[in-house]
Amino acid sequence: MLDGGFHYRQSAEHRGGVAVAKFKITRRNGEVLEVLVDDTDLDTVLAAGTWRIISQERNAYVARSTRRPDGSRTAEYLHRFLLQPPAGIQVDHVNSNGLDNRRSNLRLATSAENNRNRRLMSSRAGRLKGATYYRRVNKWAAAICVDGRRLRLGYFDTEEGAHEAYCRAAARYFKDFARTS
Repeated sequence: MLDGGFHYRQSAEHRGGVAVAKFKITRRNGEVLEVLVDDTDLDTVLAAGTWRIISQERNAYVARSTRRPDGSRTAEYLHRFLLQPPAGIQVDHVNSNGLDNRRSNLRLATSAENNRNRRLMSSRAGRLKGATYYRRVNKWAAAICVDGRRLRLGYFDTEEGAHEAYCRAAARYFKDFARTS
């Protein structure tokens, strides 16, 4: 879903020794969203055309419309524009914020690595990642999916206990891509 498209330079500041630039995109409904990029990338980003917000699931991403060689239109995402990944490689937002396109927040990832960094699904009954309540045994179960295989981590008396087991397994198997919340 495309939305809005007006942008301008708002400000620049230093975070962790890197100059960070902000620009704003106004959506059609009037909502103004702030986009972060490295200051060194801002002129290139703004010169590339009009950027818009594309909403996906529970996140918003920045994209522009481009033409394919056959003349059809496609969306080019800002994070892909900045890193220019090879075919088959994705760009992951470390903090899961699609509006934060600072290079320190972007990393190349396989599809599996990118999925490991996903947030907790809002439709889940449990409020902690990796924990599911099983009424038939009156316990919380912990499980994690690694390379397409579901690994059962055990049953626990509390949701917190199951979540802690998931967090340990995520740190072991997913390393830098582990997201525990």
